[in-house]
Amino acid sequence: MSLIASLLSFLVLAIVEFVCLSLLMPVFGVTPETLFSNLVIRIAITEPQVFLMFISAYLLNKLIQKRQYE
Repeated sequence: MSLIASLLSFLVLAIVEFVCLSLLMPVFGVTPETLFSNLVIRIAITEPQVFLMFISAYLLNKLIQKRQYE
């Protein structure tokens, strides 16, 4: 069961990172070369997906807790 949860978590993480980078890089005009060579830009572009994943995990946890008490 834990293997399935780990693989599912990895898949969701990869999809979220791909979508966020695909959307944010053209908006800010960042090329892949710039992204890999400039640490500040790399942190700024990848930080929104961290917040998105944190909020998603928090809300999912609240939903699971709410269902357990019903």
